[in-house]
Amino acid sequence: MGKSNWRLKYISKSTMSKIFKESLGKKIKKKISIIMNKSSTIPLSLKDNTFFIHKGFKYRELKISHYHIGFKFGEFILTRKPHVHPKKSKSKSKSFRR
Repeated sequence: MGKSNWRLKYISKSTMSKIFKESLGKKIKKKISIIMNKSSTIPLSLKDNTFFIHKGFKYRELKISHYHIGFKFGEFILTRKPHVHPKKSKSKSKSFRR
């Protein structure tokens, strides 16, 4: 499913402040930032930066490339464990036919 163009691009205040600090020429010593709001859209100015995104109880590292731009931070983070069905073991019981 593609990106929806009819929705407005939302960027949280904390993410916007990080963008403004970089654009004003104030170099941030840490290239790695923590993102708690996963509903923010990834702008072009954050390309080649590394972020730790909150998963609920852990943080996951995400390096922004040109493929991530325009999507939301939460689209690349899975917050639930995938459900895996256990394989059935084949028993070696002999069935006799008479």
